[in-house]
Amino acid sequence: MTDNGFEEQLKRAREVGRATLQSERRAVDVRYLESSDELRLELSDGAELLVPVSQLEGLSGASPEAIRGVELTVDGLALHWDELDVHYTVPGLVRGLYGTRAWMRAIGRKGGRAASAEKQRSSRENGARGGRPRTRKAETGGRPGKFVLKQDTEGRFLAQLRTSNGRVLVETPHRAERSDVRAYVAALQKLAQQEALRIERVERSGGHVLELRPAGAESDLLATSRPYRAKSSASRAKGVLRSAIASARQEEALRLGEQPASRRKQIISPDDLAGQVALELGRDPAEVKRILDAMAGTIADHLEANHKVRFFGLGTFEIRKRKARSGVKPGTHDCLRIPDSAFPAFVPSAESAGPKSAQRKKRK
Repeated sequence: MTDNGFEEQLKRAREVGRATLQSERRAVDVRYLESSDELRLELSDGAELLVPVSQLEGLSGASPEAIRGVELTVDGLALHWDELDVHYTVPGLVRGLYGTRAWMRAIGRKGGRAASAEKQRSSRENGARGGRPRTRKAETGGRPGKFVLKQDTEGRFLAQLRTSNGRVLVETPHRAERSDVRAYVAALQKLAQQEALRIERVERSGGHVLELRPAGAESDLLATSRPYRAKSSASRAKGVLRSAIASARQEEALRLGEQPASRRKQIISPDDLAGQVALELGRDPAEVKRILDAMAGTIADHLEANHKVRFFGLGTFEIRKRKARSGVKPGTHDCLRIPDSAFPAFVPSAESAGPKSAQRKKRK
């Protein structure tokens, strides 16, 4: 990326960040009400929000003294408890996000088990009508499948049929050149569209294996799965594979992707990151992308003001200075003077860098 392109993206990120800050509801004051065990947030639009502390992940069971130590950020968009290492965003609390997905599911299960006269009466009425109607799967069922190319350490390629969440269902038994594997996948796609693929479960010494073959042929093996120890696991995988093949009949599901070699690191784009966060929170990916752009713009503004931006459990963004030094101009080998400069840097925390980094930090 050129310097002009980086500056243009940085400018757009700052504009999106400022627009988001103006549209988001922020808190101007926060207090802990010990009598009702609630947090009272006074919002920028004049409304008040009461949040039960018992439903906040990380605060349930904490002492009142520790809960009173809540701190509100300068922009009014986040709450911090440094002693408890707990952090919440004000927009998230306004939307009712009190923790991770597992924590929210646990809260939902508690509400579902709560008994009341109204719930009992409603259950009896539903039972008299025949009970809750069963949900029907779509015609293709399961997760959509797509064919993906993967390169091994020797530079050869193979094809895999994966679900939308990345689970490998089957892969081709042979490695070949990229063009040959592409042609092989095109033939598989054509057979899927013609509904001319069949799945067989074969019992081997390592367990049960699923084999993908063309309909009516006995010797042609197109792809195989990993071995399953239990027959029931292979049967369930067979259903998922059948659904993936059914969705692969649709032309838009037949996008052929490129998988980087195992020796190279995979790069996650901002759109991929926004999609994963949206899936985790159950939000619109476009909205999450705007939030990420706003966060990037806000971080850039703080770095421009020579502030450190710290994410607990992740790391710290900071500005580093490089002293003036002598250098050599490439091509001509002429000596030149390189002026001092400042550049942004990211220092990962011990938790995000891994156990080896934490051990090195302790030795120091």
